[in-house]
Formats: sequence, C-alpha cells, structure tokens
Amino acid sequence: MALTIFRYPFEVDCHPRRHHRMRRTQSETEDEYTFNLVMPGVNRDAVKVEVVRRKLKISLTKVEVVRRKLKISLTKDGASEAQWISLPKYADRSGITAKAKNGVLAITIKKKTRDPGAGVDDVQVSITGARLTINAQSGSMDFFDDFRRTLSTPSDADLANVSAALKDGLLLIQIPKLEPVTVPVEKGQATESDELYVAYFRTPGIPAEKIEVTRVGRKVEVEAKLSDSMKENDFYSSVETEFSESIYLPESVDLESTRAVAENGVLAITAPVLETERPREVAVQSES
Repeated sequence: MALTIFRYPFEVDCHPRRHHRMRRTQSETEDEYTFNLVMPGVNRDAVKVEVVRRKLKISLTKVEVVRRKLKISLTKDGASEAQWISLPKYADRSGITAKAKNGVLAITIKKKTRDPGAGVDDVQVSITGARLTINAQSGSMDFFDDFRRTLSTPSDADLANVSAALKDGLLLIQIPKLEPVTVPVEKGQATESDELYVAYFRTPGIPAEKIEVTRVGRKVEVEAKLSDSMKENDFYSSVETEFSESIYLPESVDLESTRAVAENGVLAITAPVLETERPREVAVQSES
C-alpha cells in the first residue's frame, strides 16, 4: 500500500538532516509587501516568525501528522530547518504581521515613508584630471551606506563647465561637449626639444593648404582630400587621395598652444610641455 502525505510542496522525510522547503509567493503594493508561504497541515502554533537583522526567519518548532495511527515528524528543532527572507529595502521592521490560515502563512510588511534622500551637504563632486569623483555621506539615513564612485570622462568633455544638481535624492551631472577648434597648418619644420611634444604624420603629395587639422579636447584629427584630373587621348581621368588620422595629446601639454606645421610631405603636430612636467635637474651635494 502506498501512502503519500503532503507530497507537494513538502518532501516528507524522516531524515533529520533533510530540509523541507516551503513554496513562497510575494507581491507588493504602494503601502506594503506581502509574502505567502504554503504549509499544508501545519498548525499556527507550530510556526515561529522572527526578525534577525535585515532578514525574516520562519521556523517550524514542531509538526506532527497522525494518519491511520502513523505519526511522522516533518522537521526537527534547529536553525537548519528555518526559512529565511531578506527584508525589502523600504521595509518597516515595526510593521510586520503574520497570519496562518488554511495552510498558508501570510506575512505582511508595511513600507517606510521614503526619505527625500541625501542633501546637498551630503554629496561632493570633484574633478581630478579627466576623472570625476562622487562622494556621498549617508549620515543618519539608513537606506544607503557611504559610497565613493570615480568615473572617466570622455575626451571631448568640457570639464571647466561641469554642473551638478540634486533633487529628490537624484543626482544629475551635466558635462557639455567641447567645440572643435581649427588648428591652422603652417609651412615649416618642427624643432624637437624636451620642452615640446611632437607627433609626425606622413602626407606625401598633399600640399599644406589641403590639410585640415581640428582639435577637440586632447583629440587631434587630421584630414586631407586631394583630387587630380588629367586628359589623355580625349579622355578625362581623376585620382583622389584621402588621408584621415587622429591622435590623443598627453595630459602633460598645453592644449591651447597646439600648432601644426607641414613641409616636404611631413605634418608635425606640436604642443609645449607644461612647466610642471618638464625635466629638471636636482643638485647633488657632497657630504664631508
């Protein structure tokens, strides 16, 4: 004879080390959270609900089923038999209720009145080089911890005009884009030195007046397009030469002083090295 007791959702087993999982559903409204745990055959007095830190602990202290003089113990006392539910973010620990009816344990958790969020005195935004750092202090607010986040800004970001606004706990940071700056191409050669950064481009057959150089932040773009037409036996043919390259200038140079010079099919992009980044000698003193 086959005997099945609460086959689903319980796994009936007399082994003390086996777990008996409860089927669980959950829902949420504007005012509360609701968790329903299916426990057929479990008496209300056998259920124990506790709040442990940020979690709910549901344990069955003792469950007995008597059927045809057969007594089966579904669980044993101990922490291993407990079911745990993490409390939602805005759960009010003082507003938790639990009701057991018809084999279903319904746990209702009221929601906290949401804090308007951090204030302007709790948030700091700073810029170091091309990195933007956000620091937020939680203070007395318990819905988030102190945090620090560093973001890399795009190469065309105008870091001199960054704005930050805080409203209803939402931080909005706006970074405008830099406008392209045209760098005029001059005729001549670049002179290399420790005080000057130089980058070379090979542009054979392209005159200096056909080369366009633009700079957006540290990014320098070089473009050139040359068309040649020729006539041979009453037929016209054209040859087009296109050139497009880009580089990123180092952070150690003065971007506003970027120049471009071209001669003999070679284009040089130059920028003076900042005074603080130039090599300097340290005097060596002798000790007697």
